[in-house]
Parts: sequence; C-alpha cells; structure tokens
Amino acid sequence: MNKNGTEQIPQTNWKKFLWNSDTKEFLGRSGKSWVLITIFYIIFFAFLGCFFFVTIRVLLTTLKSPLPRYQDRVGSPGFVVLPKAESFHIAFVSDDATSYESHVNELRTFLQGNKYSNNTENETCVTGVYRDQQPLDQKPMATGESKPVPRACPFPADLLGPCSGIHDPTFGYGSSNPCILIKMNKIIGFKPGTTVQPAEVSCSGKGEEDSALIHNIEYYPKIFDPMYFPFYGKVLDEGYIRPSVAVHLWNVTQGRKVAIKCHVTGEGINTKERDRFLGRVSFSLQINAQNPNSAS
Repeated sequence: MNKNGTEQIPQTNWKKFLWNSDTKEFLGRSGKSWVLITIFYIIFFAFLGCFFFVTIRVLLTTLKSPLPRYQDRVGSPGFVVLPKAESFHIAFVSDDATSYESHVNELRTFLQGNKYSNNTENETCVTGVYRDQQPLDQKPMATGESKPVPRACPFPADLLGPCSGIHDPTFGYGSSNPCILIKMNKIIGFKPGTTVQPAEVSCSGKGEEDSALIHNIEYYPKIFDPMYFPFYGKVLDEGYIRPSVAVHLWNVTQGRKVAIKCHVTGEGINTKERDRFLGRVSFSLQINAQNPNSAS
C-alpha cells in the first residue's frame, strides 16, 4: 500500500511480463507463438493486398473508354450568364469606362478562351445537323475502339454580331446597349432540341413592369445550333468550341433596376422552380443610375 491507501503493482510483475525467464516468454508469448502469429498476419495482409489489387484492376477495365459508362444523374443542362456580377446584378455608367471595365474584360476573356474564330464564314460544318451526322473528317475514339468522333465545328465570332467585340470593343456598354452572353453547360452526349426545332433563347422582363422598361432585344444567334452537339468529353473533344448566344439589350430605361429572365426552350431541356439555372437564367440590369446599388 502507498501513502494514498491504493495498492501498488510491484515493478517485478512488469519486468516478468516483458520477459519471463522461467517460461522463456516475451510479452506473454513464447517464441513459437510469435512465429505463428507473424506468419498469420503476413498471409492475412498479403491476401488483403492481392484482393485490393484485383478489385482495382477490374475497376480500371471498366474505365478504358473516355466516355462515361453510365450517365443518368444529369438529364438537362444548366445555363450561365456572362458577365458574372455580384448577386447577378449588372450595373454600370456608360460614360465611366471603369464601371464596366470588369464586365468587358470578362466577356473578352471568355471569347478568347473558347477560341472563337475571327472568320465570318463556316465552310466545314452543315448548319442544323448534329455532329455525329456531319460529313467531316473523323478521328478514332480511342485505342482499340472503332467508333469515330466527329471533328469539332468552329464558331465564327461574327455569329455574335455586334456582341463579338470585333467592331465594338466595349460590347455595347459604352453606348448603354449592353451585350449579355448565355452559355450552356457541357453534358457528354447531350443533344439539345432537334434538327427541325433547335434549342432557342428567349428573354423578357420578369414582370410586366420590367418588360415595359425593355424596348428591344436582339439575339446573335437566337439558337444553339445542333452542329455543335453532342459533346464527347475533354479527352476526345480537346478542340471543342462551346457555342453561345449573345443577347443585345437595346434602349433599356436608364436609372431603373430591371429584372430580366431568359428561358431556353427545346427538346431535352427542362426547368425547375427551385433551380434558377436549369433551362433558364435570371439577372438584373441597371444603366446610368446615380446609385448603382439602389433597387429603384
């Protein structure tokens, strides 16, 4: 017993547990016991390693194709509006280049990053015909596979009209007639619309009051042409060019905050009330307001 009244374990018991000279045991096991348990765990972990290796090899054999084997979680694409702004509120003063400089730079960066061609003609693709039906030169899909992937169709910047930035480097922001780009998120194998009725963009005010503040809207082009679809993934479609639709807003009432909604209609494109980007986009616009953050 120690001073606190508790029983104290003699140190000799610990020493004997570490090495028992009488029974020749180390940590309570004899030499033979240690050999057997070591052999057991070597076999056990070797089996686990082989099992893991085999399962990974089997998994990799199902991933040889650059295209996903199953794709049923994403049925309809989402859409994005450019330029992106905080709270989706685009506000600027046409006489102040610094107020819309970030918007212009974002549009220019997007067009350059998507490698939009400066050519005004497209002689390599047939308008209104899906890529897998185009009479184009084709490349193998992957080693050991015979299914071809059609060459990506170019997107002439001229299709965006005055929103291409070629003739107006301010994309209309300097003249109070701003351009908005709508792009579709890429989904492998997805074909929006049909060859007869392609996916079409339509914009308007969110309410009657907003619609009355928008005097004219032009689209360049108004549709997502089928010749840019389907998308075959980054591995196969290294040179893929994503199409866009430019929305040119003319003579929007200045000084007022205008809520705008754009819908994309076409076969395979769905909308949900809880998802503001599924089949549609919404944003607000305010031109030449004394206080750009005001909601009036």
